[in-house]
Parts: sequence; C-alpha cells; structure tokens
Amino acid sequence: MKSNTGRFLLYSLLLSYIEHINAGNLDPLKGCVDPETRTELQASIDALQAAIPSTNTRILTLCKDTKIKFSEHDDRNYIDIDGKEFVLRCDSIETCIIDGGNTGRHAKGSREFVGDGGFLSLNPLVKNRSTLHIEGIKFTNFGVAYNGGVISIFTKGVFNLYLYKCRFTSNYAMFSGGAIFYHGDTDVNTETMIKNCVFKDNTAHLYGGGISFRSRRAQMYIKMRDTDFYGNYAKKNGGGFIVGGATKEQYKVLHMQDCNLKGNKVGLNGGGFFASCSKYSFSTACIIYMKGNKFDRNIASQNGEAYFSYNNNIKLDDNDFNEDSVYEHNSANNRQAYVVYY
Repeated sequence: MKSNTGRFLLYSLLLSYIEHINAGNLDPLKGCVDPETRTELQASIDALQAAIPSTNTRILTLCKDTKIKFSEHDDRNYIDIDGKEFVLRCDSIETCIIDGGNTGRHAKGSREFVGDGGFLSLNPLVKNRSTLHIEGIKFTNFGVAYNGGVISIFTKGVFNLYLYKCRFTSNYAMFSGGAIFYHGDTDVNTETMIKNCVFKDNTAHLYGGGISFRSRRAQMYIKMRDTDFYGNYAKKNGGGFIVGGATKEQYKVLHMQDCNLKGNKVGLNGGGFFASCSKYSFSTACIIYMKGNKFDRNIASQNGEAYFSYNNNIKLDDNDFNEDSVYEHNSANNRQAYVVYY
C-alpha cells in the first residue's frame, strides 16, 4: 500500500500531466470528469487511485453526456481492483457512452483488441472482498480476439461485480462472452448482481453471446433482475448467456427475475441461455430460480430454444415461454436434481 506522501506525489504528477491535455475536467477530486479518449479516461482513473487509498471506496463519475471513443491501437483500461471497491458511474444515468472503436473485423481503422477484455480485464487475487460497480453506462462496438468483448474477469479471490442500468450493444469476442467473460477459480464466494441492464446484438464465436460465466471450484452466485437479452448470438452454446464449467466443489446459483430473453440465437444448445452443473457430486449444488421471465423467438439449432439445463435443480414460477422449447437433462446418478413448476 502506498504511503500518504507517495500517493500525494503521484497525484501531483498526474495533475501536472492532466493540465496539459486538451480536454475538460479530468481531475476526479474536482467533481465529474468528461474524458473523450481512452488515454484521458485512464488519466482520471490513475489520478483517483493516487489520491484515494485502496482501503476506501474509489468513485469515478463521468459527467452527463460523456462520450469516450477508443482508437485503433488503444490498449484497454487498467483499474487497481485489489482494493475495497471501485465505482464507475454516469452522473446522469444512461447518457454516457464508451465506444470501443470497432467498425468491423476487417474494416480499415477498426479496433480489435488482441487479448481479453476490450475495455477492462481484471485478475483479482484478494482475500478480502473486492468489488467493481458500474452504473448507467453504455458500452458499444468493442471487439476482442479472445474472451470478454467489453469486460473479462479471472478471479481467485472474493470478488463482486455489480452492474446497474448499463447497456452492452454490438460487442463481440472471438472466444467466449460477447460482452462479459467471468471465470471463477477459487473456493471462496463470488457474486454478480445485474439489474436493469440490456445486452443486445452481442456475439461470441464459442460460448455465451452476451455473457459467459465459467467456474471450477467457485462458489458462484449470480442474480439478474429486470435485465434483457435481445438478438445475441453464440456459435456453440448459450445465445443470451451461459453458466458453465465443471462444478467440482461448492455451488453455482442463478437467480433470474423479470427478465426478457428475445430473439437470441445459438449454433447448438440454449438459445436464451445454457446452464450446466457438469461435474455433479453430493458436495455440489447447482440451483436455478426463475420467476416472471419472458422468452420469445429464441433459436437453437439443436435443443432448448428458451434454455438448456444440464444437472441443475430448477425452480420455476410464472415464466412465459411462449412457443420456445426448453431442454432439461438430469443424469441417473443425480438423484437430488429436480424441476418444480409452480
């Protein structure tokens, strides 16, 4: 942890750099910031992290109608996530746009990031809780050569991801997670809360057109509410999103309420979503709660237009599947698995 003197000196140096950038306010201690480029946004992030110790919550507020555009050879952004909490928010909900600069895979001047997470990649290793909170921002036109078009997370620590009133549109990953890729590999708890968000027209060339959640030993808890998945596509499984990975220990829980999954498409299974508890044992529990969700015109080339479920305990309450099919498989060895329709 940097000393107070060290942070002050670093903050002073960053302010000197910021003053020479031809932009609006980039100093987060003076109020909301209005960067226009990836470099300016990173300058504001660095200034905030230099001024505020990691033991405190760091809040970076983008001014109303801020529009940030990435250029062809831009790196992704970097955040010190091994602190208590980092909040990235828009001062006026849903008026801030971060454009990844991708205009097509082979278009001249188009940006495709060679790596994971076109906007942000996180590798939290903390033993105490660490949280990334993003609120009221639209992410569009991000493309990556690997996982997580916009955000990629590989966690071995106690990590929480909170998204509120965000939009992820027209992003892609050449592997998994057209907008978000989340890999949990720890025996401690990870939690994802997504509320009032939209995932639209995102593409993954493997799994999870909108989001790919993958866990091995993770105690993974995912809650989505009032969140919509429209027109997302995955070449393999999980058109809207996928919750997968070998669950060798602990549990995975998906709680989904009042969400809409419409017009998503998949090359194999689970047009709306795909969920698997593939390595079942009596020490694991994979549970899906669904209430008040609507599925319509999702497409799966093989099984499960609405969803594909493998070895999960499912509780369903007042969901509308219209004419979308569902697919549920419970192996003979999985005697605890059940499906309940209220």
